[in-house]
Amino acid sequence: MGALAGRSAERRYAMKTERPASHLQSLKDIFPGKTSGEFRTAMSQLKKDVKAFRDNYAEGIADLDGQGLLTAFQQYESILSQAGALHSYVDLRHITVEKNDDWARKTQKKLNDAARDTLFFKSEIAALPEFELLDRMAEEPKLAAYTPWLRLHRSYSGTVYEEEVECYLHDQAHKHPDLKDIWAKLAAPVSDGNAAPLLQALREESDPDKRRDIFAKFAAEAEEDTETLMQLLSNRMRSTGAEAAIRGFDTPEKAFTAQSQTPEDVPHKMMKALTGKLPQIAAKFYKRKAQQAGVPRLHPADLLHIPAPETKEEAWEKTAQPALEKLFPKNDGTLKVLDGQNSGSGTPLRPMKLFIMPDDRPSYLCLDGTPAPLERMILTAGGIGRDIQRDHAAKNNTPLTAKPLPGFETLAGHAAEFAALDALIDAANDPAEKRDLIAYQIERSLLTLSLSAAVTACDRALNDLSEKQGTLSVDEAKKLWKASLQNAFGPAVDYDAPGLDMLWVEAPYMLSDTADALQDMFGLTLAAKLMHDRKDSSDPAAENKKFADFLAAGSSKQGKPLLKTLGIDITDEQTWQDGVSLLEKRLEQLTALDKQLAADKPVQKPAAQKKKGGPSA
Repeated sequence: MGALAGRSAERRYAMKTERPASHLQSLKDIFPGKTSGEFRTAMSQLKKDVKAFRDNYAEGIADLDGQGLLTAFQQYESILSQAGALHSYVDLRHITVEKNDDWARKTQKKLNDAARDTLFFKSEIAALPEFELLDRMAEEPKLAAYTPWLRLHRSYSGTVYEEEVECYLHDQAHKHPDLKDIWAKLAAPVSDGNAAPLLQALREESDPDKRRDIFAKFAAEAEEDTETLMQLLSNRMRSTGAEAAIRGFDTPEKAFTAQSQTPEDVPHKMMKALTGKLPQIAAKFYKRKAQQAGVPRLHPADLLHIPAPETKEEAWEKTAQPALEKLFPKNDGTLKVLDGQNSGSGTPLRPMKLFIMPDDRPSYLCLDGTPAPLERMILTAGGIGRDIQRDHAAKNNTPLTAKPLPGFETLAGHAAEFAALDALIDAANDPAEKRDLIAYQIERSLLTLSLSAAVTACDRALNDLSEKQGTLSVDEAKKLWKASLQNAFGPAVDYDAPGLDMLWVEAPYMLSDTADALQDMFGLTLAAKLMHDRKDSSDPAAENKKFADFLAAGSSKQGKPLLKTLGIDITDEQTWQDGVSLLEKRLEQLTALDKQLAADKPVQKPAAQKKKGGPSA
């Protein structure tokens, strides 16, 4: 659930929790303020640099020699670096302290317009014949540093990206203000402007009655906005369909393999392993959860709630952190923490966003929210894994090619979460504590995998039906979503509960890009496989070294070769089976602990009844 809940929260615009004034001092490390001369100068400089770049190079990339192309690349990545820092500053203010939404939206629009004016570069680079590009690289060997970026942006099958096409896709990605407004409304299901998004609210609410109330209010609002939401879903499907035709891939699976540089059959093999075993594991686990709750079927609000066991604050320093230090290579990069809501305990908070600053300034990790200590620890571990992957990618490549392939960044985060939780489980001496930690680990993984599998299956079914009929009704969409959930979670859920047929609104990716669901399944399953090998290995230190080598490779290797540093062959179906097997083994442990604790539980004898007539003599 961590990845899904975290990403869902990060995408919302309704999170406007009050922040202490001291937090502004941290943001001033980046820019003194939104009206400061430094910020205005940076915005003005970006606009000038974009105009100069377009004036110098638009419709002229093909005429450049090797040195000229290198200069163009360097100017392009300088613009991206400037824009990235500005985007991040605006995002951080919006997440943490900014109440004026109009300022954030207007500023982001200016930045998006600037990015739009550079899209010609990608189009003209993609249009260069291969032999001409190789000639330029022969003339200027330094161009070889941009090979990963070139490979990614020239890897789609056969279609040249004309500039108007790139502009269309760019505009689609920054449209739909009504979507943001409706999401903001649905993100506050308890009629509170500061409420968390639905998935986060349900995860954090321990009272079952309050969870049902939250879900009921979401259901009422979703029903009220059904027609608009369906239109937005149709718009998303048309947009991604157009993008698919333009890019040269026609399914989320092909989009994922293009973005992550993996063989085309990998999503099929991954889904085959997951759909074969995962529903059985989910059915057993959620049946157990329903039995513990004393109900025949789980209400959706309880399905989406993952109870976090009580954990001592010192468990981070004594157990989780040492486990991460063994797993990760030493990181000598500089990372500053912007703590949005410091509890004063020194315990890590939930990571929300990290961005790499240009030049020699430190990277910044924005932390937000104070969930239960265990949840803080695990989400922080995941954030550290992703951040170290980014850091090493930045060291091995130019800023333009520093972004790690998305599936592998996800893998690093989930591997860190597994390592921290495994250490806590191993350190637990009390059987009840160990049982609860194992249940928590299983449920976090299951909810991410099962919800992602449901989204992927539903998206495929929606597209097939839409292509066949040309239109899609509300009832048809609800029916397909319900069937996808049933296949993913099993029979222990109340699928007739009001609102469940519209839960897709809150499921990550359904209104954005379902290729991201494949990314989460890819990263989590491979992380589970990695931990499976680590536990079964007679030499855990050697397994840790493999992971350190994988991280140290950054983006210097792509796709399948990168995973070979871990000894993982993603084209082998057994790889994916092993990932699911870790959850199977954990479920077996959980079942054994349930039986042990039931057997150890003292049997209460019925109280002796007094005989009539008072006590005997």
